[in-house]
Amino acid sequence: MKRNFVLLLVSLIFLTGCTIEQQNIKDIDKMVATILGKKLNLYNQISNGYKYYLPRGLRVIDNTSYNEKIYSKGNTYYLYVDVVSYQFKRDLTYDENDKAYLSKKLNYNKNKGYLEITKTNNNLYFVEMMYNYGKIEALVPKNDIPETVINASYILGSLTFNDRVIKILFEEGTNEFVEKPFELFKPKRKEGNFLDYDKEFGQYEEIIDEDKIIPSEDKENQGTINNLLE
Repeated sequence: MKRNFVLLLVSLIFLTGCTIEQQNIKDIDKMVATILGKKLNLYNQISNGYKYYLPRGLRVIDNTSYNEKIYSKGNTYYLYVDVVSYQFKRDLTYDENDKAYLSKKLNYNKNKGYLEITKTNNNLYFVEMMYNYGKIEALVPKNDIPETVINASYILGSLTFNDRVIKILFEEGTNEFVEKPFELFKPKRKEGNFLDYDKEFGQYEEIIDEDKIIPSEDKENQGTINNLLE
């Protein structure tokens, strides 16, 4: 009798854990749909041929060509922008990964992409979000997944391209675009790639004092983000 009770208790704990995980995934799905389902006419960051909205508390700490390194509360995000695929309107194909913590196709406002989250050997979670010809990668603790996905959704959902500037870049040949297929936007699905891109960017040794991070002074756009989730 005692043994049966223990087995029942273990089963309940297991089922409860599964229920919580399923609810967490549903909440993430809802957040993504809410943010990307709206037209985000916001921006406070301007780069060469594109602009986007960087949520409050995030900070660009390095950039190389069409790659940007963003810091947020101890986590580092990598933003990659593919102006080549945008220019030639290359389509994306994505097969959902049933072995991932979360894997789903994204299709909002005529923009396609995917969100894939996988658990690594060191109990961190590798977040890959590709959408609107941009991609964000981050390696974060499990508790930081929701905030990471929200930030990534705002950045990629607000990503806007300047057709005139991009056209000039291609015509003048001032860009460093590579003609081979841009493999970066495919899911990694193997360990080590994230650190490889960190090496490509170069190690960033600065210790960030979060109290000194200055929020965007774009008052026109501030205060409108919270309304999107209501």
